[in-house]
Formats: sequence, C-alpha cells, structure tokens
Amino acid sequence: MGEAIPKLKPNTKRYSLEKLREEFDNLIEKAPYLDYKVFQLTFNPIFPYPISISKIIEIVTQTLLYLENKYLNSELKISQSNKTYLCFPKIAIIHTTENFHTSNHIHMLVIMPEYLIEELTKKYQEILLKKVGRAIPNLDIARYYDSCKNFLSYTLRKSFFGENKSVYDEVLFECSRFFYGSTRTKFQQNISYTDFYFTNQHLDIKQKLNISFPSPSLEETRTQLQNLLQETIQNPTHNMNVISSQVGTGKSFAVNLLPETIKNKKILLLVKRLENISEFPNFTALPSLPISVKRYLEEKANDSVYSTKWLDQLNLENDLELNIHEAYQDYIQECNSIISNNQFIVTTHAKFFKSNLSKEKFDTIIFDECILDSFFEFQTLKFNLPDCLNHFKFLRSKKRTSEILNLQEGRTTTIELSKYEKILVLTILEMSITNPILFFMKYPNLKSKELKFLEMLLNPVHILKKGNHYCILKESHLPKDKTYVVLSATPLLPLYKKQFQNDLRVLKVKSPKLLSKITRISENNISKTDLLKPENKELAKKFIADYRNNGFKVISYKELKADLHFYATTSQNNIKGENLFILGTPIPGSEYFKLLVTALGISDGKDCNFDLIEKTRIKLSHQNSSKSYNSTYYYKISKKDEINELYYLLAKNELIQAIGRSRPHEFETIIIIFSIVEIPEYD
Repeated sequence: MGEAIPKLKPNTKRYSLEKLREEFDNLIEKAPYLDYKVFQLTFNPIFPYPISISKIIEIVTQTLLYLENKYLNSELKISQSNKTYLCFPKIAIIHTTENFHTSNHIHMLVIMPEYLIEELTKKYQEILLKKVGRAIPNLDIARYYDSCKNFLSYTLRKSFFGENKSVYDEVLFECSRFFYGSTRTKFQQNISYTDFYFTNQHLDIKQKLNISFPSPSLEETRTQLQNLLQETIQNPTHNMNVISSQVGTGKSFAVNLLPETIKNKKILLLVKRLENISEFPNFTALPSLPISVKRYLEEKANDSVYSTKWLDQLNLENDLELNIHEAYQDYIQECNSIISNNQFIVTTHAKFFKSNLSKEKFDTIIFDECILDSFFEFQTLKFNLPDCLNHFKFLRSKKRTSEILNLQEGRTTTIELSKYEKILVLTILEMSITNPILFFMKYPNLKSKELKFLEMLLNPVHILKKGNHYCILKESHLPKDKTYVVLSATPLLPLYKKQFQNDLRVLKVKSPKLLSKITRISENNISKTDLLKPENKELAKKFIADYRNNGFKVISYKELKADLHFYATTSQNNIKGENLFILGTPIPGSEYFKLLVTALGISDGKDCNFDLIEKTRIKLSHQNSSKSYNSTYYYKISKKDEINELYYLLAKNELIQAIGRSRPHEFETIIIIFSIVEIPEYD
C-alpha cells in the first residue's frame, strides 16, 4: 500500500504483458455496452494417442473463424483486398507437453455474446470429429470475472515473471485477435482504436445478432410456460415433471388458468405458505386445522407424539373435549366435501407431507416451488441414540448397533426399517395413545423425545455424530405412483433424480429479457462466519443502513434484521418492484450438508472436508449448468465434483430466489449483491 509503481522499460517482456493486459481490460470494460460477456475457455481434447498442438490450433482457429464469419462478417465488408475480418476479442495461450508437462491444450479469454456459446461448443465438437475422430472434446467453459492480468499470470505460470522469453512465444497468433484478423497480419495492439474499431463496429451488427438471437418477451415466456404446464398435465409421460422457469415469469398465472383449460383431471396444488393460497383464487382451499384441536394435539405431544389418534380418546362427557371433538368432525367433513365436489384444490406443502390427506383422489399434484425444505426435516437429538434404540429389541440388530456405536465424529449413517419393523413401530405408537398404562409398564424409562424419534423411523432417517449429540435428517414419503409437477426457478435436480431416477422429466422455460440492472461485487462479501467478528458485523450493519437510506430493501442473514432473510425468501411477494440490496453468501451448515449428501446417495459424508475448504474452479454437470457453462469459481470441499456442485447449487439457488423477490424480468429495478457466488442466470 502506498508504494510507487515501477516504470516499465519498453521492449521488455514485462512491458509487453502490461500493454496486453491494459488493452484487453479496456475491452472488458466496453463489453457491457454490447451485451457481450467474458468467458474463459479451455480446449483440451483427449484421444487414445496425444493430439498434436498444431492440430488443436487448427481446430480451435476454425471454430472461432466459423462463428465470426457467420455472425460478424457475412454482411460486413471491411477489406476484401486484404482479407481482413472483424473478430470477437480474444487472447489464446498455448500449453504444450514440452513447456508445461501436461497434455497439449489451449486457454482462451474471449469477449462474445453468451447465446453463441452453445453453437461454439457444437461446432468445436463437429470439427474435432472431422479432423481427429471420436476424441473426447473436454471443453471447459466458464464466465470470467477477473482481470486479464490474472488470466495471463495463471496461463503463463512461471514464465509470466521471467524475461527469458517473449510473451508472444506462448500467445497463439492464429486465435488471438482484438478487433480485426487477417491471414497476413500478426497479433497487434491497437488500444487507441478501442472505441471505434471494437465498440462501434460491433454495434453496427448488434441489431442483426439480436434479430437472430432475440430474448423472448415476458408475454412469450408466460405463453411457453402455460403450454408446457397444460401439455404435461394432459399427456404426462413421466411421474415426476420439473418445469424450471425464472421467478416472476408467470407460474402463478399459468396455474390459475388451469380451471379454464383442464376438464378431465383432478388437481391438487401445494404452496409453501398459507398466505400464498390467496394467490390462486381459481382453486378451492382446504381449511386449516381448528385452533382448539391443534392446541389439544400439541399439549398431548409434550409427553408423547403428535397424532390425530389422540382425538379418538376424547371424553365426550367433558364439555371442553366434546367441543374439540365436534370441531374436528366439522373440519373432516368440510375437507371431504371440498375434495369430493371440487376439481381444483389448493393447500400447503406441509399439509401434504404431514397430514393424512387423501392423495389417491388426485390425478396430478403440483408443487409450487422446490420441495427440498418440505421433504427433509433437520433436527439435533438431545439424547443418547444408542440408549434409545436399546429400548426396543427389534431395533438392536448387530449391524445397526455397531454402526451407531462406532459412528465417528462428522460421519453419517442411515436407518431404514423393514416393513416388519415398521409394523412393530406402529404398534408401539398405537399403544402409547390407546393403552398408556400398558405402554408405561413395558417402557417405563422411555422419554417423549425418544418416542418421537421412533415415529421418525417410519421413513428413512440419516444420522450424523456431532460431539455428544446426533444430528438427523428425516425424509418424507412421496408416493411414486402419482403424476407430479414441480414449478420452480431453483429446483434441486439431484433430489428428484434420487427419488424418481429415469421417471423424471426436466423442462426449462426460456428466460425473458432482464429489465433490472444487477451488480455483484464479490470483494464486499461478508460470510456468516465473518459476522463472528464484531468489526465485520458493524461493517455489515453499515452497508445495510447505507442502502436502506437510499430506498433499498435488504435481504441478508437473519441476525442482521434484514427485510427478508436467507432461506425464508421463497414465495415472498411483498417487495416486488423494489430496489434490492443482497448481502452475503447463504452457505448451508456443514452438518445439514453432510446429511443431505448422504440422503441423496452421493456419499456418506466422509468425502466432505470443511477443514480444507478452498476457492477454486469446480465442475458443473450439463443438467445443472446454465447456458452451456460447465465450471464456476466457488468453494471446493471435496474431491468429488458432485459434492462441490451441490454445495454451489444450494447457495446459488438461494441467491436466485432472493433476486427474484424484486421481479427483475418485470420491473426496472436496481439490485446490488455482495456475494462470492457467480450466478450465470443474472451475472
């Protein structure tokens, strides 16, 4: 800090690098005016035998030349006599086996429209197949948010700091062009012409590109969503159908139209919160459990389990209990009447998973938003788990007892009962309610918390050892013989894959034009761990106060008293159209995450190492990548790509939900994000 920057000598390697960095960073600053994005591409094709660097250069050069001729030069006549053509700005660095002791490959930094990335990928694969044969393309694509200097430092490695060779020894002339390319000219710097040759010339053809690759209007997106939803309900091909559509693109509107178009299906709609029910006036809502009944069951659950079977034990000669009985009977009668007499019904996720709702009476069940938080229930047990299992002889198998007793700190295991064991559990639970005297005689030392855990075992329960306690993640039951539709901007696909495997269909609705201006500043991120330091918490409060004073609504951590807090944003619609400030990275807790990894069948949790966390590039699968990106910079906590990807998706999905509260496709708002999470959908 405060040190003078040494003056670089002309004609040295360091001088050339600085000029190269200066020019390309200047181009990066101009990219937003053209709606262009910066990408880092790595072309590293794999074949049984090494592919020569000259062959890779030929393939990469032809790939980029194809796109530039098709979209930049088909009608733009620059200099036919000199055979000069307009380019997408790019720097390509060669890595050869000789210089870098690795397989031959090319790193490239390129500025171009993101909607051409998919075509670039396909053309590269096509040319590779023609030139080499059935090689593995191994093309890595990632949005790039850093400086050109750091790209050069990363790709040139040790030679970046030395003067033993020219920078141009590793810069690939055939691919590196800033504005114009020519078979007769080498890579040249034209920094003084940036505004004219780059910005103006590309602006000339921008309209043509927009015609070829238009973003659909919000109305067109909503029409596509409506058609997909109606087609899926009328002619289902899979039991689980996930329709992914950005927040604010009309999911509620599309659902509300169903009573006008669907005539032969009985549909149950499930929303996250009770207050969301009012958004669906064309559906009939099931009533809530009467308060008197709810309070009675909660009182009984203090010493036992929460079960409507307690209502069968009411003393009808007692006026208070008679009133509870009558209120419950009226409630049941009203529910049955609504289900029998109405085609379109709405209630909550919780009622579906935690009550005796007659699921079999519906043809299609629609979940408004992802079911992740509803399907899993996370708890910390405050009793000794091995002692709890010892109460029940049928649960004390040698294998199960050994797994629990030998469970190491931070490791996970799963208890999944057999049908016979579940029958025995149901018998014990029934006894605790209908014959409490016999129950206490058989299990005199059993505590209510242990009885509640026994009830949880009716579904698979995943367990993690944490000190003297155990954390658990309980699954819910989702019948596999029904037709489901999940409408969500952030569906966690690994969950649906685990539950339905090949009986899963994923449909994506095209995103409409973004109206909001979204700015993400990773340097100002404050993590939840950072808040443990008083000075960081004060800084976070200052950020929030400054933006609030400028009329922004705030989404952040719960302890910062934001307008909305992370993990409670889904289906919140009270700040749409507002300018928005989002502070932080919503990272899931390590215990919950390890249990989720176990529940999804990815690992038993041992492959998650939060002690060796590092920020680096992680791979994304095709199903979860956006717009053909297949990597991103984020926290790496495992050697398994699938685990790192899940860790990233949970944070990214939560931020997408937060951004969506402002309805960025519908309103011209300003959204400022202080977070390290790259969000290709909005960045």
